[in-house]
Amino acid sequence: MRSESTVLCAALLTASFGCAMGASGRPGTPSHDKPTASKLAHAELDAVVELEVAANCEEAFDLALYKSPGVERIAWDEKAGKCSGRHVVIRYLSQAVKEAELIAMVEKLARSVEAHRGGTP
Repeated sequence: MRSESTVLCAALLTASFGCAMGASGRPGTPSHDKPTASKLAHAELDAVVELEVAANCEEAFDLALYKSPGVERIAWDEKAGKCSGRHVVIRYLSQAVKEAELIAMVEKLARSVEAHRGGTP
């Protein structure tokens, strides 16, 4: 019985380790978490958003927006834990997502959005 549980344990560890490996035998990197070439065109969207009031409003916004492969970085103001009147700067690949598309995504995630094109609010 003990040797069977040892074999089972070893098999489970091998299987779980193997799931994290790519075809090359090295750990795989999710497609959304790969670095982008610095020569690609980037843009930034400055906005003030009103998020749905929740304990994790900022995190929920981030996780939903990072599903877009064009979103590279989301930087928040220093009002951590607040959901209203939040200033956010979203850096994105302008070839992967257009500004109007990004604003539409943000509008779906926030109660209100005041986008500032070409500068900070």
